[in-house]
Amino acid sequence: MTHGIAAVLSDENTGGTLVAGASLTIQITATDGDGNSFAVEASWSGNAADFTDNEDVGSYDWAGTVAGNHSLIYTHDSTGLTGTWTVTVTSSVLASFEMQVTPGTAVFQQQTITVDITAFDGFGNEIPVPYTAYLDKGSELHRETKENRSQWTAYMFAEGTTTITVVAENVHVSQDITVQGNLLGFFEAGGWLYYLGAALGAFILLGIIVVLVVLLRRAGDEEDEYDDYFEEEDEFDDELAADSYEEPTVEEAGYGGAEEYAAEDAGAADPSITVDEDGTEWWEDEEGVWWYRSGDMEDWAEWEE
Repeated sequence: MTHGIAAVLSDENTGGTLVAGASLTIQITATDGDGNSFAVEASWSGNAADFTDNEDVGSYDWAGTVAGNHSLIYTHDSTGLTGTWTVTVTSSVLASFEMQVTPGTAVFQQQTITVDITAFDGFGNEIPVPYTAYLDKGSELHRETKENRSQWTAYMFAEGTTTITVVAENVHVSQDITVQGNLLGFFEAGGWLYYLGAALGAFILLGIIVVLVVLLRRAGDEEDEYDDYFEEEDEFDDELAADSYEEPTVEEAGYGGAEEYAAEDAGAADPSITVDEDGTEWWEDEEGVWWYRSGDMEDWAEWEE
């Protein structure tokens, strides 16, 4: 049986929807002006790797992997006739996770991290995270909260390196988190005993400070009393010195008048000083020079023969 030139292209396919990784089959047919139908070969637009040319003329398989709507255009090379096959690809089953940790994988004790999860099928198509997904926080000391199906927050409390893991349908993803300890975290980890110990330590420290302050004040008071004592002694000596050099009256002297009293007083004050019968004081220095001072002189004068 013969046929004429193709005037119209048509196709028969096994469907317009498939799951990523599966395939559909299509048969391309041409019809001439007399209504005769016959299979023809065609060329395809798009990625040639997605198409398989079967043994039968005009028969092709298409394996879609990218989720979404696809318009597949085929062309009859000898006539230029074209046709369009519209296929919708849906994502496949869960195959992997990606985890993002904010603010990072190194945090301080008592800091809260946010864990966001993205799910993918085996062909890299993003899919919803299953509701059954859960976060294994890696330590009973950490406290996690599920914010929505793809996000968790975790209060990091255990010091050191902790591995957190998100699990769903036998698929998991893990990340190591380093938690650096701090003072507040140390006390929270120890509970009320640590707080009690800190309060006791603070009380002891305060007591030591009070004792030191008291001792310093007492030492200062003793030093002030010591200074006051010597100031009083100096004042007393000054008063005695002033009194010793007051010119006595004849009545006060009792025997010989002021000159004799001054002479006796001078000799008592310094044994190296002698007083003659005129009331003149005499003194010899270490070099054998004689000095004298009469009753009307304030300063000593060198004796010259």
